[in-house]
Amino acid sequence: MYLYAAQAVRTVDGDTLIASLDLGFNIHMQVSIRLLGINCPEHGTPEGDAATAFTAAWLAANHDNLTVRTILDKREKYGRLLGVVMSGAHTLNDDLVTAGHAVPYDGGKRTLPSEQGEPAAPTPVP
Repeated sequence: MYLYAAQAVRTVDGDTLIASLDLGFNIHMQVSIRLLGINCPEHGTPEGDAATAFTAAWLAANHDNLTVRTILDKREKYGRLLGVVMSGAHTLNDDLVTAGHAVPYDGGKRTLPSEQGEPAAPTPVP
């Protein structure tokens, strides 16, 4: 696990951002970060745009006190670092779920906030 002081550069979508990580010794690295453990709707949908706006507002409100925790600097299939974005005791990852803009995601089948709790489709009767 690695912990970095960070500055948000831009919001890509609800669960992805570009950040500048402070590596120490006045060395900074700009990286794409995929929020670990959550899934947001895709940008370009009403729900995805709301998640993106939430992420952008959260980052703007907490820009002076951001840290990023990564797990062994692991990257996912698109090359993004997997991480948790924190400000004090709050995490962007958890706040997105609490606000209903994301669902927990463990790497398996993806669901969206609108799909949680929906009843299963009825089984057709022969």
